[in-house]
Amino acid sequence: MFELFKAGRHAEAQVLQQHLALASKAIVSAGGIAGIKYAMDVRGYHGGLPRLPLLPLAQAKKAEIAQLVGQFAPATARA
Repeated sequence: MFELFKAGRHAEAQVLQQHLALASKAIVSAGGIAGIKYAMDVRGYHGGLPRLPLLPLAQAKKAEIAQLVGQFAPATARA
């Protein structure tokens, strides 16, 4: 997004920002802290399991979050 903005491609950067904001809202709403941690795991970071009393995500929520995160370039593609 920053690279798009720097390159003067403001409309594309804005669209990407909107997509990221919607995905972020869905991940946090769908899974809370556990959702954020799982999204980190999907991206290749260490999110881990949430501490009690929070519970890990159900498989259906994991699939939903993985699909949302998968819409964006993998972490290794970032410059």
